[in-house]
Amino acid sequence: MEALLMLFVLSVGINVFMFTFAYFFQTDKLTDISFTLTILSLAAFKFFSNTQSFYTTVLFVLVGLWAIRLGGYLFYRVHKMKRDDRFDDFRSSFFSFFGFWFVQGISCAIMVLPLYFVFDSFTFVNGNVFWIGTGIAVLGFAIEALADYQKFSFKKRNPSKFMKSGLWSVVRHPNYTGELAFWWGLFIASLGMSVPVWTIISPLWITLLILKFSGIPPLLRKWKRNYGDDPEFNAYLKSTAKLIPSLY
Repeated sequence: MEALLMLFVLSVGINVFMFTFAYFFQTDKLTDISFTLTILSLAAFKFFSNTQSFYTTVLFVLVGLWAIRLGGYLFYRVHKMKRDDRFDDFRSSFFSFFGFWFVQGISCAIMVLPLYFVFDSFTFVNGNVFWIGTGIAVLGFAIEALADYQKFSFKKRNPSKFMKSGLWSVVRHPNYTGELAFWWGLFIASLGMSVPVWTIISPLWITLLILKFSGIPPLLRKWKRNYGDDPEFNAYLKSTAKLIPSLY
């Protein structure tokens, strides 16, 4: 229990530290990269503090690739855009902005829970479950990377238009589809290594955030504000699924 508490304290501490710079300089350039770096730091601390195996190394490498790819992409994107308009309404408010960073710290700790237990007390149980989960995570990584590349390339050429080609013609949020597949895949892989079942809170938490809070809802509001009067956009909303083709 003390070790778990320390995990949360460390995660929140990193984000509070980064918040001080973000608030003082009123910048959004640290927000997303601190999210990925916190998760990578927590995973690395636990991974290198214990005996490694081939299977734990596979999971750690996956998290490392995810953090480097996503963190680097988001940092480059916000550097080009200069700001993240999600924070325009509360960036200058100390308590509101602090609240976001505090929740981000809690979220990072929750998301790393399956890896925390796997790296701490590795017991290999089921190779089939491990490789199925790993395959799902790799697929999610690839989908998210491709979706981000497609949209970023499109927006460079068409900054005022909405994206509806490539993976985005199949579902409205393929980047989030990939992100969710990645974390659910890691959890499933961890199940093959005797992780406590209650750590399912990790993929459930990121699913909740994406579906109800910091992911899709603010993006949809922005889309409707920018393209709500465009018949082509409204037709796109009706003809595509949110995350999984023909399901949701």
